[in-house]
Amino acid sequence: MRYLAVLLLLVGCGTPGLMWEQANIQGVVIGALNVGNARPPVEARCGTARFMSPVNAPVCAYAFVDSQSRRVDIFDLLAQIDSFAETLTQLQPWVNKINDRKDERLFPYKMYLLTVSPAIVLVVPRPNMQSHESCGFLLKTGCIQSQSFRGNSYWFRGQPKIQPGTFWFNADERGSVTNVDSSQATVVITSGGASIRLIPSSGEWAVHRDK
Repeated sequence: MRYLAVLLLLVGCGTPGLMWEQANIQGVVIGALNVGNARPPVEARCGTARFMSPVNAPVCAYAFVDSQSRRVDIFDLLAQIDSFAETLTQLQPWVNKINDRKDERLFPYKMYLLTVSPAIVLVVPRPNMQSHESCGFLLKTGCIQSQSFRGNSYWFRGQPKIQPGTFWFNADERGSVTNVDSSQATVVITSGGASIRLIPSSGEWAVHRDK
């Protein structure tokens, strides 16, 4: 239940404040990938904690800043991606909500949030010998924790490993998934106005956003 406590620490309860500013979670939080490989810091707007809050922390909303300088609410984005991911044949058997009580370590994938506008997610099979990687400190460690696949996350930083069976989807368009040919020298993902290149680098994909 440790990840629940961390989520409560970030969210608290009540209503966030009105002013957006650079988030400070033990320092600046490097955000999601934008055009030109820029990564604007995560922003936050915080109000005052209610006296009934389970933790002594401000009530905060958090947002990525996209390539058009728009704020993308992180928890709204998370709900959108989870809702779509639950419908996918590949992921449905692994849905693990709060009442399911499944072992999160059995989830056979690691998921990467490549971009937030549009919300493109790369799903990479996790080899049996690769240990489960928990999110740790939300946002600060480059992840937002799924509520549909409890104990697993969408990583918005880090380089995905090159693995057969990898696929991607665009949660904004809710189309079908697209398989990734891991033998290609360069994989180009174009969807929702975005153009992303995956370039092999020492067994991993170096991710570049051109558009």
